[in-house]
Amino acid sequence: MEERQPSMCDLADEVLVHVFSFLPSYDLLSVSATCGRFLKICSEKRIVRKLDFSRCYFLNDSGLKLFLQPKLRRHNISEINFNLCYWLPSSAFSVISQLKNLRVLHVLECHVLWSTLRKILMNISELETLSWTWDCNIRDKDLDAAILEPLAEPLSKLKRLSIQLTDVFQLTLLVHLLQYCRGLEELTVSKRSISTLRVNLYLASIQVGNVNWRPARVELPKLRKLYILLDGDLGVDVTRFSTEILSVCSADAAWETVWTSENGCTVLSNLCDQKKMSVKGLVNAESINLSGSKILQFQIIRNDPNPSQIEFINKLLEYKVPPKWRHLSLDSMKVPYELLDRLGRRCPGLEHVSMQDCALQGKPTEVVDALSHFTASCQNITYLNLSRTHIHSLEVNPCVALSNLTALQKLAIPGCYLAKTAQQPQRPSREEGKVTFKHKRVGLTTAVDDKVSSRSRLHPLTEKCSQLTHLAVVGNLIDRVCAEYCGRVTDEDLQSVSRCPQLESLTLTNIVNIRHGRFLESIATGCPRLRCLRLKAVGPTATCSYSAALLRAFRNFTNLKDLRLHQNQLDLTQQFLKGIQCCKQLERLSLISRNDAITVPAVMNMVEKLLYLTMVYLLMSTPTAICKKLQKALTGKFVKSRPAFRAWVKSHQMADECREDMPTFHLEEMLFAQPITALLPY
Repeated sequence: MEERQPSMCDLADEVLVHVFSFLPSYDLLSVSATCGRFLKICSEKRIVRKLDFSRCYFLNDSGLKLFLQPKLRRHNISEINFNLCYWLPSSAFSVISQLKNLRVLHVLECHVLWSTLRKILMNISELETLSWTWDCNIRDKDLDAAILEPLAEPLSKLKRLSIQLTDVFQLTLLVHLLQYCRGLEELTVSKRSISTLRVNLYLASIQVGNVNWRPARVELPKLRKLYILLDGDLGVDVTRFSTEILSVCSADAAWETVWTSENGCTVLSNLCDQKKMSVKGLVNAESINLSGSKILQFQIIRNDPNPSQIEFINKLLEYKVPPKWRHLSLDSMKVPYELLDRLGRRCPGLEHVSMQDCALQGKPTEVVDALSHFTASCQNITYLNLSRTHIHSLEVNPCVALSNLTALQKLAIPGCYLAKTAQQPQRPSREEGKVTFKHKRVGLTTAVDDKVSSRSRLHPLTEKCSQLTHLAVVGNLIDRVCAEYCGRVTDEDLQSVSRCPQLESLTLTNIVNIRHGRFLESIATGCPRLRCLRLKAVGPTATCSYSAALLRAFRNFTNLKDLRLHQNQLDLTQQFLKGIQCCKQLERLSLISRNDAITVPAVMNMVEKLLYLTMVYLLMSTPTAICKKLQKALTGKFVKSRPAFRAWVKSHQMADECREDMPTFHLEEMLFAQPITALLPY
């Protein structure tokens, strides 16, 4: 008689509960449908207390309702996250109203209507945390007293509220909602991408200025964390709105976070002068934004040096108690090099620092010395954004100063940091330990050994910062001086990136002197954990010279989930699309090119082979008829088996049409030049 093989069913319930507690939330849907015993075990509080379905691209309406059907399971759920589940209909979220003990709900970038949210708030009286993308169909009559009064009690119990706006005019409607949120301790007001806002920006700049921002009846006495993540280029007076929101808070509040997306230094300085905010409260905060004016239409707007702003920052730094800041932003400011040194001495506990678009004042040697002192004092920094904060010098290496940050995990730097003096062409050499050049012509160098990376300016940084997970090198082709320095960065200068074994995300933009792209092969083998690769305007504009090296690198990108290539002359041939199929784990793909070599069967075959691919964005010079045919074919074939599947195949003439129904986070990730490390650390 054949002996029966052991199975998981032989394990005790306590052991299975421990095992299932390590499963992702999406896998619990499959496990609970296996048998009646597993169905009961997957209802244990230890397993379902916190559920995270964010980016579970294969989650569907029926599967979600079936999973939340057992009464015991609904009773044990206290936190659930549906962020970025943009494909689910609003009716799918109505089942949330049955989770009576729910404390935390996240539905950002989801189709949750105001009527559905009202039902949830009416049935869940103990909700403490809510994240929601504003319903664009809400009007003034939907937020009048008759509708909001029944919601007064659940709204007053909210402690943390995050609202993502889809329209600049919704700011006035938000004020009506905040009237009932007296218990708020944390408030986040953000916006969707510019392209998805359904307003006329010219009219917005006229009408919004006449809106009475003053929330006369709003009182937020317990507010300790505030994030206002809006942009002034939408016609919104962000400075005024931020000031009015802060003015209704307690003047002596013990702030933990004060983060306004524009002119934070001016807002806080004015409030302190008006005695509506105390310096002590700002000094004791953990996160603070002291930024200047933001970027408008991809141009850096810097006013003349404002002595009052620097004076206010010095006032905070020279307070009798050293600041307790851990997150700090000085974006778009003119920063004297002395301020960097002082900041390092007074704030050694900094962990996240953003200095994007800063103008560092002083000689390059003085600036680099101050940066070195700053990094030597702040050893705990894990996030540093210096994109478009240029230091133009061939004598000093800013990367040496940054190498003091041994705990660094996320870094964004301008391309000029890697620029070095151009070397003279060498004669062919076969000697051991030297680089061999078979041809003198640019772009045909070969046989580059590991010693090349040691001459790179990036080498000291990659050698000491072994925990680096996100790296962005952002070039600048608009400014003539910046473009000259970025033009000195070559393939060999990027060879050192392969020495970062923990690297998960790499962004390279506007580095035009890349020729053969052989460093991509080294990165593919040296960075096995790489999940996101973004290349934009890399190499000469007339041709894509690194496509052959990229094809070879695809074979080793086994964990790549996000691929974005923006190159004017990228050849989207059948061979290239077949090479992408080697990235078996790929989920998001964006290809932008002015080449028209793409064919419908090649794309269909590529998407069919990539089983996890859920987002395809193709922008080419292909005729409009072919683009529409391909998009219709992709959507019709794959949307049933992949609920979250979205495909946009457009020509350059109809590029604006493809942004209307695109999920916002995909739009920002795929089209914007902002480095991935420039995200706020909250």
